[in-house]
Amino acid sequence: MINFLSNASGRHEKFPGINFRTLAASFVFYIQVYRDLALAGGVVDASRYSARRLLDEGMSLMLVPGGATEALYAKPRANTLVLNKRKGFVRLAIQSGASLVPAYSFGENDMFDQFAVDNSIVQWVKARFQGVFGISLPLLKSIIPRQCSITTVVGAPIEVEKNPNPSDDEVLEVLEEYKAALQDLFDEYKPVYAPDDDDLVFL
Repeated sequence: MINFLSNASGRHEKFPGINFRTLAASFVFYIQVYRDLALAGGVVDASRYSARRLLDEGMSLMLVPGGATEALYAKPRANTLVLNKRKGFVRLAIQSGASLVPAYSFGENDMFDQFAVDNSIVQWVKARFQGVFGISLPLLKSIIPRQCSITTVVGAPIEVEKNPNPSDDEVLEVLEEYKAALQDLFDEYKPVYAPDDDDLVFL
């Protein structure tokens, strides 16, 4: 979010003329102060209505399709994306005729470590908690992030043909194209920015 919403990494020069917004889960806007900081930073509700309106206004939207669920798998040197069943953002892109732009941040998962990420029972409990309360519960070993470098790489846009009523097969085809583009992007830059990391995994 800092790389795209602020100019800390020279975003204005790298992406001139593009008006960015970041989508976040609705619960973010239920928390006072946090909500105000998010809104001031250009974060908007991830509801389908809000996203469609912003696309129709010509804005570019950033989102993490895996969302809160993906955070449960985050750990140093891991690169796990919850994406196989995330079709809503693809359907929205096709309905709006908006290009999909793959991007990946190396080093982001190195900021925190979690307890028992690979324990199936713990993962089941966290999934149940998320299902009931609507938020994920990563079991962080420390609330203070490690000092690390986060490098975001951006791939070429995937253009889609606008279709107000795309079929499930059409959505799945574009999703697979998006995953392949992410894989290519990861494979290209992993030797440069994260040579010791695990390979990319799609769930």
